[in-house]
Amino acid sequence: MKIILSRKGFDSSNGGFASPIMPNRRLLSLPIPLTPRQMGNGEAGIPYADLRFDGQPISEIINQLCKGRFDTNRPSHLDPDLDRDRIENRRQRWRPAFGQVGSAQTLLENVGEGDLFLFFGWFRHTALCNAHLRYQRPVRDLHVVFGWLQVAQRFHPVT
Repeated sequence: MKIILSRKGFDSSNGGFASPIMPNRRLLSLPIPLTPRQMGNGEAGIPYADLRFDGQPISEIINQLCKGRFDTNRPSHLDPDLDRDRIENRRQRWRPAFGQVGSAQTLLENVGEGDLFLFFGWFRHTALCNAHLRYQRPVRDLHVVFGWLQVAQRFHPVT
């Protein structure tokens, strides 16, 4: 069995700020924005307004944290997709998934059944201030493992 560490979610170049550790101490890994290259390859992405966390649109959470400095009208690249409730009205047989396309996919050629992916990202604690979500002061950057998947089956993309 292999253990693979995989960095996911917002960072200084994709999104521009840390994913939140919510006041209830739950982690919310913010999916990165879709790149023009991904859109050129036919990926549609998912609008941030269509993604949920505890029933609230993720676009609202982002807008509170970044005070409008991030365009939540852009589509997101939801990878990994670990939470059934992230999107409303999931199919009955939905399963968590992770994947790559293009050159990044070649990194997965040596991955097989039973291998374990640990997903980590950049996080900061948040608090409610006057009913608005804000990063806590003093700022404390954390890199945290927020999820995992064990490979049960590999799917090869259709080319």
